[in-house]
Order: sequence, then C-alpha cells, then structure tokens
Amino acid sequence: MLTVVLHHMPPNEDTAARALAGALELSPVEARGRLAVPQGGPAIVARRAEPAAAADLVTRLNAAGFKAFALDADRVETDARRTAARRFTLGATELQVETRAGETRALPYAEVRFLARATGIFSETTTTTVESRQFSAGRALVSGGLVLTKGKTTTTKETEEAWEGWLVVYPHDGASIVFREAGTLWDGLGTALQPTRLANFTQLCTLLRARCPAAPYDDRLMRRAGQVQLLGPGFAPESSLDLALAVLAATPR
Repeated sequence: MLTVVLHHMPPNEDTAARALAGALELSPVEARGRLAVPQGGPAIVARRAEPAAAADLVTRLNAAGFKAFALDADRVETDARRTAARRFTLGATELQVETRAGETRALPYAEVRFLARATGIFSETTTTTVESRQFSAGRALVSGGLVLTKGKTTTTKETEEAWEGWLVVYPHDGASIVFREAGTLWDGLGTALQPTRLANFTQLCTLLRARCPAAPYDDRLMRRAGQVQLLGPGFAPESSLDLALAVLAATPR
C-alpha cells in the first residue's frame, strides 16, 4: 500500500481546490478541506494499492501545480526499527544513548538530518461489571414469596486518553532514535536537570536543537489538530503516529 502525500500547494486556492477535486474525484468542499494544512503541507490525500496507480496520481497532481510523492509502507518506521533511548549522554560532538536492553549507540550531531517533536496519544478503555439484586414482584408471586429478588448485571466502559511527548532524531542513514517523555531517564541532562518530567523533555529538545543547527526541526505533530491535518480523514491520530512521522521525515525540504 502506498500513501500519496502533497507537500506544496498552488498559490491560487480556488484553482488548487478544483485541480485536487478532479484528481481525487472529490467534491470541491472536500478538496478545499484537504488543502487546509499549515505551511503548505505535507498532507495525506490518498492511498493506492498498486505502485502504478500511485505513480499516475502523483504525476497528475504534479501536472496540476502541486508537489506530491508516494510513500511506500516499507518506509513507515515502527518501534521494532527505532532505537528507544532509556539513558543518554550529550557529548561534545555526538549523542550517545543506551536502550532498556543495555545496548548502546552513538550518533554524531553532524549526521542528524531531521528532528521531529510529536505527541503519542493513547486511549485505554476500562470495562467494569457490577452485579446486584433488586426486588422482583413477578418472582415473588410465582415462588409464593420464597424468591423476592432477581440478579442484574451492569457493564460500563470508561475511556481515558494518555498523552506522551516524543522526540525523534533522524540520522542521514539508519534507524531513528526516539526519546519518550515517560520512558527516558533524565540524569543525562546533568546540571540542566529540571524538576518535572515535561520540563526535562522540553530541555532535551532545546539542547539537541542547539547541537544540531543544520537539522530542520518540526513540532506540528505535538498537537492533535496538527496530526489530524496531516493525516486527513482516513487515519486516527491514536493509531497513526508512525505514519505521520514517516510522512514528515520523507517530505523534501
């Protein structure tokens, strides 16, 4: 499966909406909604199962004045491929990380090509079942007063949403390194250590940006609204952060 992404919109919004509507077989209103993305994109506009179909759509979009590309599913990085940092050291010339399994990795700051700050949104549903008994006039009558109640089972579901900051460091080659707000130990900050987990996470973002001045930094995925705008109506932020990050990382700059 390939995801078709726009990363530049023609300057004339009416012309762009008509062109997008024709290419995607959308109504003008739907097409205009797809164009409402900050900084001109990127934004997912379609998925195609066949490479030829994706390539044809990209060609038609580019001919209409957009800039588009197709992202293959193989380029969507997941936790199985990322290096999840448990501990870290901010050296003079390189970032050093240690995983929960005790593996180590060093990445020179000069080899960092992109930094993405995002928010992982996770929903957890809890099911509670309560059994009770209540008076039943029918049972009392049938049993001659021997059975006065009947059982009642009530099931309720509550959904709680948890948010966690992510900082994903992309090298020119190889897997990315991800720092998770709740999964990282912050003693590597040394004298810059802050009193709260969020403050430490923010401090790390600031320090890494300063050490990697040539690497673009993007924080549009920090908020649900930014994730929704990039992903479009076909993907839920709760289950599609990997895809959103892959789109950002693959977008030409």
